[in-house]
Amino acid sequence: MKLHLTFIAVCTLAACQPNDGPIQGTRDSLVNTIQVGMTPEEVEARIGAFQFEVSEGGLMCRSYIYDETLSVKFAHVLFEDGKVIEAQDGAQQICRI
Repeated sequence: MKLHLTFIAVCTLAACQPNDGPIQGTRDSLVNTIQVGMTPEEVEARIGAFQFEVSEGGLMCRSYIYDETLSVKFAHVLFEDGKVIEAQDGAQQICRI
């Protein structure tokens, strides 16, 4: 649980959307098409390949670049035991656990 809360805090500091639910994203990143319980392969089929990954224990966070117009924007997808538990976009940094 501590690691999960760390992800939320880091994502909030990185200018992610407010955490009103486990999936917070827009059409721009296609995060709005992700569902809790999806596998990494299912996420990749929806939003493309990830660029950065960090793991600790049963948690894995992947960062996906989706906009580089003015500055890079990342979507973050957090997996627990190989299944999506959270996804957000609008971050300006890669995710950290």
